[in-house]
Amino acid sequence: MRTFALIATALFLSFTSAQAQSGTAATATVQTPQQQEVRALSGQLKETLGTVQQLSLSNNKQLKTATGAELDRLGQLRTEIAGMMTRLEKNLTAVNTASPDGLAAARTDAQASIELANALVAKVKGVAPAGK
Repeated sequence: MRTFALIATALFLSFTSAQAQSGTAATATVQTPQQQEVRALSGQLKETLGTVQQLSLSNNKQLKTATGAELDRLGQLRTEIAGMMTRLEKNLTAVNTASPDGLAAARTDAQASIELANALVAKVKGVAPAGK
C-alpha cells in the first residue's frame, strides 16, 4: 500500500511538472522581429569572434618558434587580433543590450566589425576577402 502511494505521488508530480514545462516552452518561442534580428546578429558576431579566436591561437603557436623579423610581424599581428576580439566582444554586448532605438546603430557597428574581422582573417591566411 505504501509503495503504491509513493508511485502514485511520483507520477502525479512528474505529470504536473511536464505539463508546466510544456506551457512555458510554448510562450518562450514567440519572438518579435527585433528579437530575431538581435539573435541572428549575435550569432554572426559569435561565429566571427570564434574565427578570430582560432586565428589568435594559431598566431600564439607561431610566436613560440618565431625569430627576428617574423617575431616582430607576429607580435604586431597579435596586437591587431587582440584589438579585433575586444571590438567584437563589445559589439556583442552592445547588440544584446540594445534598446529598440539603439539597435540600428549597434547593427551598423557590428556589421562593420564583422567585415573588418573577415578582412583580417583573409589577410592572415593570404586570401582575398569574400565578396571582393
